[in-house]
Amino acid sequence: MCQILNALLYQIYTLHDTWLAQHDNDAVLWTSARAREQELINKVTALSEEQKQQNRELQRKEKALAEAAALLVLTKKAQAIWGDKEK
Repeated sequence: MCQILNALLYQIYTLHDTWLAQHDNDAVLWTSARAREQELINKVTALSEEQKQQNRELQRKEKALAEAAALLVLTKKAQAIWGDKEK
């Protein structure tokens, strides 16, 4: 009877150790996956901020280009109306 109890206790401890090892591995995998997920979230956020900044810069440049084009058109119209003053 004692041998049977010892064998059962050994199996229980073995199963418990196996379960703990598997659980620890799952926890490590989950932690690793969570860290990777957070890293990807941070990269996407950084790319989103970079894209927003590039869009603002592009809008600023488009506005400056439109303003320069308008000034060029007004200069040409003024020259057509009053003539070229440089001559």
